[in-house]
Amino acid sequence: MIRKNNLFCFLLTQILFFSCSSIIKFNVNYPPLVDIHNIKTITVIPLEWKTLGAYNYLAKNLTKSLITGVRRANRANSLNFIDPEVIRNVDRNEYWKYVDVILEAGILDVSTKDISYVTEEDNKISRLMIERTVQVNIVYKYIRTKDNIVIGEFERNAFHSISFQDALDNVFDNVFDFVLNGTLVINPSTYRRSSKALSIQAVKNFHTLMGKDIYSYTINYRKTFLDNTKNNYLLQGVRELVRRKNYYEALVLIKKIYETTDDIVIGYNTVLLLEANNQFHEALALAEEIDEKIRTNRMNSPFNIKKEIDEIKKIINILRL
Repeated sequence: MIRKNNLFCFLLTQILFFSCSSIIKFNVNYPPLVDIHNIKTITVIPLEWKTLGAYNYLAKNLTKSLITGVRRANRANSLNFIDPEVIRNVDRNEYWKYVDVILEAGILDVSTKDISYVTEEDNKISRLMIERTVQVNIVYKYIRTKDNIVIGEFERNAFHSISFQDALDNVFDNVFDFVLNGTLVINPSTYRRSSKALSIQAVKNFHTLMGKDIYSYTINYRKTFLDNTKNNYLLQGVRELVRRKNYYEALVLIKKIYETTDDIVIGYNTVLLLEANNQFHEALALAEEIDEKIRTNRMNSPFNIKKEIDEIKKIINILRL
């Protein structure tokens, strides 16, 4: 038993401490977060059509940003954008006659956070600075008009930050400049640093957060093929195939090697090649099998395995949408 545990300690060490040999790169194409099957037309309900109370000043810019986000999806999915004016005076129950999906949004909160810090310029003069960040909490949903079913709902935060000199510190600087140069430096308008101005800028950029809502997207993955196993010499052919990005043949070969060696590091590499071939369910099964082997020998599974299991599950869950 001692020799067996020592063997597993050795194998785990090889997983935790390895030299980077080859990199496996692959892409996964994900479906949109919102189910848009059989959806041909979409529009945005302007926030100006309702009262937002203290946030009314954000309505126009947020509407424009939402429309920008939807129009970008139009180009990707051939969805037709319908001008909201078409349904402005239409009863809500009749929207389905004009558009398949409407997007409705609201603002939950606007908050401001200031962080003070000191900066030193070339002339060794220290300046007291403030970094101001405004967060706008926005909720929005996609509603299918034929049955009034919400097919996607999101709550996201838009941010915008600016750094500026503390007002009291700047007053001292103005006096200092006046004494030295005979001129008075007048502070610029404080509007651009106000919470109102920053929140407007935040919602103007909100469309950048909508990228995955209604059109497919691709994520690039980069995995490290592990070395430093006692059976490393067996992987020479696999590594060469990996370098040439021939992941299918590399998978066929490494599967045979793993079946004959039961080497944990080789098993881990097999998991990565299964992923590179978009065989995520098989990759998850093997990763969990390796994890179970390690735990059966009363060892803690290394971070590599745990991380890979979590990441594969995440990929599978997204692909189910």
